[in-house]
Amino acid sequence: MSTASRNERCPCGSGKKYKHCCLGQAEPATTEMGRRAHVYNATERAVFTRALAWTESRLGPGWLRAAIAAIPEAEPPRADESQFLLPWLVYHYSHDGPSPAEQFLAEPGSRLTAAEREALTCNLEAHVSIWEVRSVEPSVGVELFDLLTHTTRFVHEVRATRTLQRWAVLLASVVSYPELSVFACLHPRMLLPAEAAGALAAIKRALRVRTRAVPAGRLRVPEAQLAMLRAWRDAVREGDARATRPLIMNNTDGDPLVLCTDHFDVAGPKRDELLALLLGIAGADHNTTDDGDEIVFARPGNKLDESWDNTIVGRAVLKGARLLVETNSVARADALRRLIEQAAGKRLQYRLRDVRDLGDLLRSSPSAPRSRKAEPQPSAELQEVMRQVVARHYEHWLDEQIPALGGNTPRQAASSVALRPRLIALLKELEVHEGAKPEAERYEVGRLWQALSLDPHATAERAAPARPGGAGAKQSAAPRRRGPRRDTSILELGVSLRAVEPPVWRRVQVRSHITLAKLHQVLQTVMGWTDSHLHEFECSGVTYGEPDREFPERQNEKLAVLAAVLRDPGDRLVYTYDFGDGWRHDVVLERVLDPDPSGTYPYVTGGGRACPPEDCGGPGGYANLLEALASPEHPEHAELADWAGESFDPEGFDAGELNRAFHGGYYLPTE
Repeated sequence: MSTASRNERCPCGSGKKYKHCCLGQAEPATTEMGRRAHVYNATERAVFTRALAWTESRLGPGWLRAAIAAIPEAEPPRADESQFLLPWLVYHYSHDGPSPAEQFLAEPGSRLTAAEREALTCNLEAHVSIWEVRSVEPSVGVELFDLLTHTTRFVHEVRATRTLQRWAVLLASVVSYPELSVFACLHPRMLLPAEAAGALAAIKRALRVRTRAVPAGRLRVPEAQLAMLRAWRDAVREGDARATRPLIMNNTDGDPLVLCTDHFDVAGPKRDELLALLLGIAGADHNTTDDGDEIVFARPGNKLDESWDNTIVGRAVLKGARLLVETNSVARADALRRLIEQAAGKRLQYRLRDVRDLGDLLRSSPSAPRSRKAEPQPSAELQEVMRQVVARHYEHWLDEQIPALGGNTPRQAASSVALRPRLIALLKELEVHEGAKPEAERYEVGRLWQALSLDPHATAERAAPARPGGAGAKQSAAPRRRGPRRDTSILELGVSLRAVEPPVWRRVQVRSHITLAKLHQVLQTVMGWTDSHLHEFECSGVTYGEPDREFPERQNEKLAVLAAVLRDPGDRLVYTYDFGDGWRHDVVLERVLDPDPSGTYPYVTGGGRACPPEDCGGPGGYANLLEALASPEHPEHAELADWAGESFDPEGFDAGELNRAFHGGYYLPTE
């Protein structure tokens, strides 16, 4: 098909002149291929209108309601979903026979023009899938990658280039003509990479694939189409719910996480004297960098993890006549500013504070407003300095523990087969958010891709990592799952206590449908705790526990099903018990098993070493207790041995005793 001159008959088959038909639709296009795409779109609209009218006349005016009612587990469509559902039901969904469009095409008296027959045939050959936007060419089109079939299409669609951005994920049907491709049905809600990751994983489980490409023909099967629609709707609902919840990120002091940069002018020429005064602040350490003299301020210990020797509270850069002080919370910024002004006196003059909300980097909507407070407006020179501050922040971010990565650093996640997809999705979202900022404030996320040696266009696949636990015994490989997990599946969990050496660990099998509240009871028994303190779960930046008005962001653990939190081997959560002592447990899904018909669960299959005594002071206090018990010459040996009691054996562990605690009798499942 080609375009025509203004006064020729329109190629779409309408019978009108081109200037009175598709020319108006083609005007936004800047290329010949773009104008042809508009002609195809006009032809598709015409043939779809005819197919829809034929369907209503043959199947009755209530066919749409009946078709939706015939979809298993279907919900009433939202108003904005009609632009996707109506073409999908006409072209693709075949319930008890051919789709309406297939029946219309076979109708002897349909009297289709050649252009309409081509459009109808090509639409029937297309398939609905999950597409990732790889690039956007303004006023021309977008390059898409099919995340299921692993194929690439370039869609000529001018209007799409105004709204779509790189790494957006779409639920759509792409129609391929001999010389170009265009959109057919397109779901109105796009997803960001992390949102789409869950939907994609659910679809792959339904299709029983993990790494290989899905044949396009398999996506035309009604069951596959329904799986995509259900997974997409679930992701949209979850994203809408997340958008209504405040996103709260905290540093290790528990303060809301923001990037604060205080700007000072250096008063007077005695720069070396000022540097000496700043280094006189307790915990200050000096480094010489290309940007100037860097001073790192730290304090002993850490509120979050007692195994850490210190906590970095801020960094300062002294360059020329300006001092910039960076912290990650307002509380730390205020405290450090007081210390600096007390030490420097009149040698420094405070100018302004720039506050950047880091939480918006992980929000579900790229258009979410940022909390930006800067008075007065920084000059171009200061903006450049702030860009350098942000660049240094991301350099340190590479080695920081990220909740969305299960508490691992980006560098650790890059070397983990299981965590790499989460990291790739996170980097793509960072790129989306940075792209939405003014160019003067934008950070080049490509530096992070390069630093982590990751290819953003590579297909990220998941695989189970080596099992934790410290036993070192060889175990059989996890059985390959055949389809979506049933409620009766058994999840084998590896549980290890952080910051304790030698390791204290357990391996326990539980039913997949239990809630996190029930898992709390299981962990109390399997570890040996007495449930005398508060607890909390954390997974992918979401916290679960008992409802508390003071913590509205915490999800109710009684409503969270374990199988929905830990989906695939390698997924993990952190279980914290006793916020005073700070006992943190890594809980990793190791295997998904079929239940033993004669079995009883929970069931402990392995472990090592006894649980520390309650209220012994956390990992640091427990280390001191072990040292005292092991040495009769230790000054606290007698006191701590009496406190711990003669029955306490650090090496003691008995799986049979734990199973008897669960079930009142020793149970050994059939191998």
